[in-house]
Amino acid sequence: MSGPLASGAACVRCRERKMKCSGTKPICVQCRRANVADDCEYVARSQRSRISILQEDLDRLHARLRELEGGSSSEVHLHQPYSSAPVQGDNSLEPSTETKRRLLDIFLESAHEIGFTLNPARFRSSALLPYPLGHYARPTKALMSIVYVWGIHLSQDPSLKQLQENHLTLASRELASSLSGSHPNKIIYSIQAEILLARYLFSTGKVLEARYHLSRAMSLGIGSGLNKIRSNQTPTRMSSALGVSYLPPPIDSIEEGDRIMTCWTGFTLDKLWAAALDTSSDMICPAQIPGAQTDTPWPQEPEVYEQGGNFASGGYSFTTVNFITDTVTSDRGDSTQAILAKAAFCWERAADLAKDDPRTIGRCPS
Repeated sequence: MSGPLASGAACVRCRERKMKCSGTKPICVQCRRANVADDCEYVARSQRSRISILQEDLDRLHARLRELEGGSSSEVHLHQPYSSAPVQGDNSLEPSTETKRRLLDIFLESAHEIGFTLNPARFRSSALLPYPLGHYARPTKALMSIVYVWGIHLSQDPSLKQLQENHLTLASRELASSLSGSHPNKIIYSIQAEILLARYLFSTGKVLEARYHLSRAMSLGIGSGLNKIRSNQTPTRMSSALGVSYLPPPIDSIEEGDRIMTCWTGFTLDKLWAAALDTSSDMICPAQIPGAQTDTPWPQEPEVYEQGGNFASGGYSFTTVNFITDTVTSDRGDSTQAILAKAAFCWERAADLAKDDPRTIGRCPS
């Protein structure tokens, strides 16, 4: 330990409390006696202390929290997610038939680029049914609202700005309680809505909120068994322990294809943003928990599902493990979405290796 510093030198804690500081490093006498060694920090008077920087960050996060809770004067006001108070009458927010068709068509033109995984023709038909908003034959309110948000966003029509903000608020509110309804497709529609909302928030720079909604989508997917579609592995007691509640059998190959595409779209976004933001992935691959690995086959092109699907009779298992270990299987995974999922997986693994050792370059199988 060095001796006293030059006259006038003091640690931040002593300076703020106007105490006489011994000036000894790394911990002055006063901080050692008070048992607050972590607060003993020496910085020049022209510099900011670590504590002041952390306090500023904390104040900023508190301000952001107040904004999200509705206490901000910003243009878009979010609402308490569990509040029953409506934004407006839900049906009054429905666009006119002409506007609805226009927004749906604009949205579906870019659907696959923004994470939409449901069969476009089937979705459009159900969305345009002349039933009230929320009817079981139509998509859920949450999904329709975020579709309208994307349609307006892509249209760049300034006259629809208020409608966009209202539906963004409605989508967030409806998703908070989307699983409590009775809609027959509430789970897969909720996952799809969460993915679209996350993708929208990422595109508008709201990264924290986007990560939250993507994490919800991943949790719902794993909890409903989307990573176990056509698995030939015997369900384990671990599945019950994880709270997995499998979806009912699909009505046809198109619906099964929707589920497979949803699984891998969530997987791809999870890996891409984990690598880009230097954060942990929600879907650990290979899974560290027995029975939690991904067995769902790689996605095929949409038209394959429309033609009845092309599935192996023996089922599938260890899809991602087989890929990273370069194990040859009948499930080639050569569709556009499968290749994108593999690329995202490789990028995330390479980023993880680089964090462990910057000199290491991760190599994924070709």
